[in-house]
Amino acid sequence: NQTNYPPYSICKVTDNDFYIELAVAGFGEGDVKIEVSNSTLVISGSKLAIDQPIEYLYKGISDRSFVREFTLAEHVEVDGAGMKNGILTVYLKRTLPEKSAPKTIDIKYF
Repeated sequence: NQTNYPPYSICKVTDNDFYIELAVAGFGEGDVKIEVSNSTLVISGSKLAIDQPIEYLYKGISDRSFVREFTLAEHVEVDGAGMKNGILTVYLKRTLPEKSAPKTIDIKYF
């Protein structure tokens, strides 16, 4: 079941640096989990149970559980994550192995 929740953006900083932003308003510390396995980035969220339920007169901010999966391209790794103002940002970096990286050969003039 693929849903559009939570909404996200993928942003390019340089040819080798990217980040994913997810709108996770209402999720706090310990509610969101990030895992990488077999080139798949999995971001999941689940609200921790609170002792005293809140009686909402209107509830427009969703806090339902979610799982978002992203397939990472070859040589792309997660470089960190942070959350600010309800936006989770996951930083990605592409690092080409030394063998695959373009190599410049110096020319010696005699």
